[in-house]
Amino acid sequence: MNKKVYSNFLIVYATKHILRHVFIISGVALGIALFFSTSWNGMRAERSLIDFSLGFVDDDFQVKITTNKTVFSEQLMQEIFDSESLRSIRKISPQLRKNALIYKDSGENLRLPIIGIDLFEDGLFTGKPPIETANSSQTSTLPEIYFSKGLMDILGSRDKYQILIGDKKLEYLRSEVGIIHRDGGIFLVQDLPDLQRNLGLTQMITSIHLYYPEELYSYNAEIQKITSNYEDLKLETRQDILSRAQGALRSFRMNLVVVSLISVLISLFMVSQNLSGLYFQRKKELAIYRSLGASFWMTFRLFLSQSLLIGIPGTLIGIWIGINFTELLSISETTVTDSKQVISYANIPWDLVFISLFIGIFGSFIAGMIPAIRAGFIPPAGIIREGDSQKIPNQYYKWFMWVGIISILPGYVFAFGFSKILFIGFISIGIIILGQIFLFPPLFRYISSIIPVYWATIRIGIEEIKERPLGNTFSAATLMLSISLVFTLTTLTRSYKTSLIHWVESENPFDFSIVNSFHLDNGLTGGVSADILNQLRNLESISHIDPFVIVTNLEVGNKMYTLHALPLPESNQTNSIYISKNLGYLDQYKIGDKMTLSTPKFGDIQFTITGEREHFFSERGTIIMDLDVYDKFFGIQSFNSIRLSKQKNTDTNLFRKKIEEIISGDPQLILLDSDGLKNIYLSGLDKVFGTLDSLKWTAVFISILSLLSAVLHGLFDKLRLYGVLSILGASSRQIFQVMFFSASTLTLLGGFIGVLSSLSLSPLVLYVINRNAFGWVLEFDFPWFWIIYLFPILIFLAFFATLLPFFKLKSLATRELLNEE
Repeated sequence: MNKKVYSNFLIVYATKHILRHVFIISGVALGIALFFSTSWNGMRAERSLIDFSLGFVDDDFQVKITTNKTVFSEQLMQEIFDSESLRSIRKISPQLRKNALIYKDSGENLRLPIIGIDLFEDGLFTGKPPIETANSSQTSTLPEIYFSKGLMDILGSRDKYQILIGDKKLEYLRSEVGIIHRDGGIFLVQDLPDLQRNLGLTQMITSIHLYYPEELYSYNAEIQKITSNYEDLKLETRQDILSRAQGALRSFRMNLVVVSLISVLISLFMVSQNLSGLYFQRKKELAIYRSLGASFWMTFRLFLSQSLLIGIPGTLIGIWIGINFTELLSISETTVTDSKQVISYANIPWDLVFISLFIGIFGSFIAGMIPAIRAGFIPPAGIIREGDSQKIPNQYYKWFMWVGIISILPGYVFAFGFSKILFIGFISIGIIILGQIFLFPPLFRYISSIIPVYWATIRIGIEEIKERPLGNTFSAATLMLSISLVFTLTTLTRSYKTSLIHWVESENPFDFSIVNSFHLDNGLTGGVSADILNQLRNLESISHIDPFVIVTNLEVGNKMYTLHALPLPESNQTNSIYISKNLGYLDQYKIGDKMTLSTPKFGDIQFTITGEREHFFSERGTIIMDLDVYDKFFGIQSFNSIRLSKQKNTDTNLFRKKIEEIISGDPQLILLDSDGLKNIYLSGLDKVFGTLDSLKWTAVFISILSLLSAVLHGLFDKLRLYGVLSILGASSRQIFQVMFFSASTLTLLGGFIGVLSSLSLSPLVLYVINRNAFGWVLEFDFPWFWIIYLFPILIFLAFFATLLPFFKLKSLATRELLNEE
């Protein structure tokens, strides 16, 4: 088949139906863009956590030695070096790492690590690109401090940089700053002796990296013998660190990718629906090609090329949108990652580009496969046949109904019967959605049967839907999937918020809380001194004082948890802890089990789990410890907050003034009421699940495109029918009513099934998928009030989508309508 045939069949036709192709290509582009951006940001979040855990160094070390305390002596390196049994160690790399804040021009502070390494012994990140000073790549003197490229991109060029490390404030001129060229990471590097001197920690370090051949795994035992002579040291392999970092985000990433793939599925349904309609619209044209000698494979390839004409540009545009607008579409931020660190990784993952290309193009190919096969089997006699009906035999309606019902029921059985297996949960959702799609043809037939004959315009519009059950099933199913996705994600986020609010209200029955605003804004722990607590205890107007400590990243084996320390009246054992219910569910801990925690004062200590508590603070799990027990093993430098309850008869305003007088000596301390504290928790929730909002509203936009594409496609294809009605004497108003009722039947039925689908899928998402990902049992909170707005919006969209075909109908002569294909 020559190029002219392809040009006429594809390009010429596309130019005559530009709006239809714009909608369908835009839908594919948004679906791929959402998948790409979500996957890329998930990969960047994982990479940032891995780099942060490894210390932003080359990852070819074998062992990392750290301490449960803040620092330890360099003397350990000499013992390792002198050991006769460890002669094959090729490099011993010490590090001093501390948290720092750097001031931005906007007045905000940027939290980041500062790392001290031996620049002369180790080199500056071996194997990484060269370094340069901030004002010139050629300099005769070494910089005083090095900024990562990601940090310099944020700060920009300025005359002076101010850095705060604890209570030490350092200043560096522009000429004293070097730049480290590497992809991603926001951090500072300084020569180890210089950083030790600046912090007053001479010959003290926080970790040692050991490099030796991987096959010499027996060295681990030898190193362990040496470190056992020191208190509070622990040895971790590179693989242990990688496993812990990767595991912290695995479930979160999986959930986001699956949701984004549903958006891709919606887009591919648009492609399939579009091509199914094109098959019936261009059936005679294809029959002409067959009569001119075109074979099955020629016709098959010709029709299938339409799907590629949609899939290829849609996928390429989607990847471009995903690359350039990824921060707008999706930001993967959790309690263990920082959005600025995530965004700093700018290298495009080409493997993800190829995966996106495969999903978009191959998915479009599969979506067009069935219509293309049917096109290949069109006989030459199709030229003289009117057989453009999409009717299906009556016996198949019962088959569709029973397949739908039989598919839905096993989906629930498998989901809740194997609730511990996340993969089966996803498969069950797919089976249930497929069953719901099979119910559309029987529903079309049922609705047609109950409409009275005397409602002529409504009857004709709905009969048109019934006459094309398969094509209209794709149209309605596309809308159903979109609405189901939006309502299900909204149910998930609302359920999280409702559960969190109820938990905060039950766990924090206090009138006020004192927190350090500087530490709170910059993600630092502590900040409320013990002196404040002592002063508060002298106030008679206080009925209850509850100091509170948070450790955000507590390493336990290959896991990272959050630790909360607060007064626990029910705690009567020295080595007892409570765990959050999601921690117990995810990691199979139960009451009576032992958990080994690394403590600064006494090294590794076994604690007994004496109870479980509902806790929504951390998606990784939370360990709850009595404050006195925490002080004994960890020591308290400061509190994260001090929560207060006033005496019943105390005036609230007077009480507030007394507390504010006590904390007035520290300008960073603020007093929050119960609503202010609740808002802090809710802001943390928004960080963890804010990405779902991007997915939800992108799906809404895809849904609108899908609806407009489906309605426009269906109405344009029925112009011949409307021409016949016009000849028979139908007025413009009656024809518009037929068009509108046909379109609104699709939208309302798709919306109705979409809501029912969401009601059926939300329990699976909350109590199977979410439970396996985060371990929480949430309170079901469905957005019922949205239904009030949904159906009027769907009717409006159907009305809007009817206008363009109607005006085209008005502009065409009767002869043109009857010849319209």
